[in-house]
Amino acid sequence: MLTNIFCFYAGHIALCLATLICPLTLFAQRGTPSHTPPTIQMPAWQPHPTLKGAASMTLAGDRMQPGMFTIRVKYPDGLHIPPHTHPLELHTTILQGMLCVGIGNVWDSSKVQCLASGQFMRFAAGVPHFEYTVGETILQISGLGPMQTQFIDSTQQPFIAPSNTRRTAR
Repeated sequence: MLTNIFCFYAGHIALCLATLICPLTLFAQRGTPSHTPPTIQMPAWQPHPTLKGAASMTLAGDRMQPGMFTIRVKYPDGLHIPPHTHPLELHTTILQGMLCVGIGNVWDSSKVQCLASGQFMRFAAGVPHFEYTVGETILQISGLGPMQTQFIDSTQQPFIAPSNTRRTAR
């Protein structure tokens, strides 16, 4: 009987030791992983296709084709973009500077909310809005393409305000 008890406990102790030692043995055999993450190359800034004085880069996808895309845009200080819509939902993160946005079909400074670096905004599809920048502003925008901008009044176009007339953050 004593032999049976001894064998029972010896078996449990061996099982516990094996549970502790085997993973260490496997790790010792594998060594340190040799995987090196790829070098990430940021695309170069290109002149924005429709906004004079602005620049953009594509991080993923193609904003002019169906499917997911992510872009960055760099707007100059004082850029004013009149009321417009986008036929798709856009997710925008302010990476640098300040973007001031108002909702509506006409420019109304009393409706403006300014978003600083690090803030996020979701534009629902078809919502008319207008915007201006305070300081050089970089945005990261993601959505489903194709991306289009439709101005409410086609005679109004984006412009850079003279420095002595620029709006400030509210």
